[in-house]
Amino acid sequence: STAGLQPPPYFESVWWSMPPASMHATFGSLWSEDIRALDAVLVLYSPSNHDEILHVFQLLEVLHVTFQDSLPPIYGICHTVAPEIPPHANHHWHSHASETCRALLESGFNDVTKTEASGLHLALEIRMMLRKTVYLNSTALLEHKAKQKHRRERKTWLETSLCSTIPTYL
Repeated sequence: STAGLQPPPYFESVWWSMPPASMHATFGSLWSEDIRALDAVLVLYSPSNHDEILHVFQLLEVLHVTFQDSLPPIYGICHTVAPEIPPHANHHWHSHASETCRALLESGFNDVTKTEASGLHLALEIRMMLRKTVYLNSTALLEHKAKQKHRRERKTWLETSLCSTIPTYL
């Protein structure tokens, strides 16, 4: 749940907000096709809000039941590391935080941020990846990657060819 939060400008293309009460009713219709085209799913939540943690567990359950093996990686980022919130705001972690992280990882998160620095780093890293690919569907993404690979191979071939034709002098 991201209730009450506004998306930072560079997250607008991947931000998705839904009230917890309507999560199960609207989830399938909103994401049934779109989720397969994403490189990653970011779940923002408050680590000190028990109800929100419960909704995150429910969201993970719905994701895994609905999409099974076709899910992209899912990352957990707590509200205090959302890029628009200042670094000193992370005072919500309590002694149960490590247990919550472990439970979320077991439930399906690929990674869970545990500190302000790691959360910001992960958020920025994923943002850079998603900005390049979020508008591409799966087919377009594969074509894009194939073109990039072809360019790299061509560059390597040109460099090798040029180097082999240049005479070397002692």
